[in-house]
Amino acid sequence: MIAGADTTFEVRLARADGTWMWIALSSRLVLLDDGRHEFWGSVRDIGDRRELEDELKHRATHDPLTDLANRTVFTTAMDSMTESRSALPASLIVIDLDRFKQVNDTHGHPAGDEVLVCVAERMRAQVRQSDVLARMGGDEFFVLCPRTDEREAAVLAERVRAAVAEPIALADGSTVAIGCSVGVATAHSTDDLHHILHEADAAMYTEKQSSGQPASTTLSSSAR
Repeated sequence: MIAGADTTFEVRLARADGTWMWIALSSRLVLLDDGRHEFWGSVRDIGDRRELEDELKHRATHDPLTDLANRTVFTTAMDSMTESRSALPASLIVIDLDRFKQVNDTHGHPAGDEVLVCVAERMRAQVRQSDVLARMGGDEFFVLCPRTDEREAAVLAERVRAAVAEPIALADGSTVAIGCSVGVATAHSTDDLHHILHEADAAMYTEKQSSGQPASTTLSSSAR
């Protein structure tokens, strides 16, 4: 260390009670008049600042209502997987809720938010830790499944479908029943994940039409 130069680094330490804290350690090597050197240092608690930074990062990458990954995270994960191709085969699942507009029209938008939060929790319970589950906006959700073939993706999609179909109890005491339309497509060694997303989105749209449900256009149009 050069005399007079400041060095600062941040470190996370464990307290005696098992909780964690962030501190900033600053030091300076000082040359004294008699030729000797001394280290001068200070320690600052930066926990509040780090918590704020973590909160801002979380908000930038997560849907504020459901706390699922947002479009940015999903697209980044898909781009990374497309470039590396190390997680292929990979499957994409597109999920659009059925009868969601009826919930908003009948019970109001706060009830619709309750439904979205509940559905997100149910989906989260079905996907694997390696999957990327994202709310893309409105009532449409995407799942990116690395190292997953057609059969495995179909099994996962049916689990999600069954979980969403369970009745949902609202805060006002009423119960609503919705379902979802699902599209699945799988990318192999030479497939482009963006093209596969179009296929999954088109499959969901076809299923939605065959069931007589109005299709959401908010995300379908952005995916194409």
